[in-house]
Amino acid sequence: KQPKILIRRQTDLEENHFSAPYTIDELNAGISHLKKSKAAGLDDICTEQIKHFGPVTKSWVLCLFNNCSSTLRIPKLWQQAHVIALLKPGKDTSDPKNFRPISLLCHLYKLYERLILNCLSPHIEQHLIPEQARFRPGKSCTGQILNITQHIEDGFERGMITGGVFVDLSAAYDTV
Repeated sequence: KQPKILIRRQTDLEENHFSAPYTIDELNAGISHLKKSKAAGLDDICTEQIKHFGPVTKSWVLCLFNNCSSTLRIPKLWQQAHVIALLKPGKDTSDPKNFRPISLLCHLYKLYERLILNCLSPHIEQHLIPEQARFRPGKSCTGQILNITQHIEDGFERGMITGGVFVDLSAAYDTV
């Protein structure tokens, strides 16, 4: 039996955009964002396979995602990762500290996360301050450097003194 494919209406979004079921268009948009040539997770499903899903498989996946949303539960396999160690460039293989762990997650789980992100982003974006740049499209570290440089220059032209505190958190999570 083929699951029913839902179409999200504008009124559904206005009333309660977080409880409305995902649509086939949203699934297709999420699939189009999957990157090619990525290693598979524990389910051994590659992104290339997902990109070639037919209508019946997409309907089944959509039904799975909507079930996850309505029950607030995800498959146990999605809660696991395949961890591999990659050697840092130019480092000696005999020292374990020269490797960095990488967690390979299931691509269906990543696709489900993408659908959630696409649903939440428009509503969260309007509440973020302009200075917030991390994980936002069209924002970058270079832009932030330009912004702070402009702020300092504007203050200098008005005879103001500008101070700054910079904290390097690049290794903050190595000890957690």
